[in-house]
Amino acid sequence: MPVYRLLVEYDGACFHGWQVQPQVRTVQGELERALTILARTNVVIAAAGRTDRGVHARGQVASFAFDELIPTDRWMRGVNGICGPDLRVHLLEEAPEDFHARHRARWRLYRYRIALTRGPLARARSWSLPHAPGLPRLREACASVVGRHDFSAFANASPDAAEPVCEVQSAEWEASAEGYVFTIRGDRFLYKMVRTMVGTLVREASRGGGGEAVAAVLDSRDRRRAAAPAPAWGLTLEAVGYDPPWPDRPPFAG
Repeated sequence: MPVYRLLVEYDGACFHGWQVQPQVRTVQGELERALTILARTNVVIAAAGRTDRGVHARGQVASFAFDELIPTDRWMRGVNGICGPDLRVHLLEEAPEDFHARHRARWRLYRYRIALTRGPLARARSWSLPHAPGLPRLREACASVVGRHDFSAFANASPDAAEPVCEVQSAEWEASAEGYVFTIRGDRFLYKMVRTMVGTLVREASRGGGGEAVAAVLDSRDRRRAAAPAPAWGLTLEAVGYDPPWPDRPPFAG
């Protein structure tokens, strides 16, 4: 059975998350509705990562199987025509038969943005923190999360919590035009893990604590020791990694 994969961008503020839910608009629901119209039969898709309500994506990857070859260019135009302007498929291509957007993914890369201003445009895609701690403290605080750990302390209850060990391959804070950007890459992430991590890093850095304070929260495996999750609208799923890489170069890259 032919397998197809999609590269998807969406504005998370317009959706109740990725996963299909009754009576609300979701990314999966919109894509499946469009594909089902084109296929004239029910189509079910899987995603590399199930983003929460309000979380954005620039490089989400999804896949589905269909029992015949399809004209991918025409279907991509069709999906983009059916879905609203807050969701866009940048690529729709045939994939290897064993491809699965979630199970074949080697890593996911997220970015969280903090704005050091109360400006309305910055607030739409960033956590507005005019009194955020300085970069040196934030960088010191995040050193402890790199590596393979049990991240139960940074995750809300979910089916993923049964396997709480993840490998964070890199995590770093950088300056941006509006404030700070936290970039993290890992093999997988638990429910609300990145947002809770950001909230905890900011809290501990604000208190003057560094990597030791964050390590103590991590080692406790106790969600009550971590901070509340940072707001959803500051988080974006930027890219997903595969072997071999796909796509080689995102079509929206500069």
